[in-house]
Amino acid sequence: MAKKSKTTKAKKTKTVKVPESRVVLVFGECAVAVGRGIEEIANKNGVQIDIDSDTIKYWATKYWKTIPKGLAKSKRGWKVDRRAVLAQAKSLGVQAAEAAVARIGTGPKTCVIGKGDATGASKAISQDPRCQPIPGGGVYCQTNFV
Repeated sequence: MAKKSKTTKAKKTKTVKVPESRVVLVFGECAVAVGRGIEEIANKNGVQIDIDSDTIKYWATKYWKTIPKGLAKSKRGWKVDRRAVLAQAKSLGVQAAEAAVARIGTGPKTCVIGKGDATGASKAISQDPRCQPIPGGGVYCQTNFV
């Protein structure tokens, strides 16, 4: 008599649905933190820093996807993650602003954060050890969310 083969079912991963109102609040906090980073560099260098529309669209699109995924995947919760995530968001603003300021030269004291500055800063932030998908790492700023 032939043995019946056992078929194993793949474990289903529970998808956590994060309320959009929660995402909006966290997204807003992160946007303010990015702005604080930009303002810090503007004040430090005595310049005006603007953000072009492509940069705003890039960051909004990217982080509108990663923030809800981070909220859903986090084992610690936003209350615990908040401090580190907002520090990384501020760092994102600092790095993008520094890249823009570096191009000023001897010209006017106004610069614009372009999409290249934004993508470079986002890449740098995602490679920060605090954002890596390891124990103690963050899930909000990973670049591999699709």
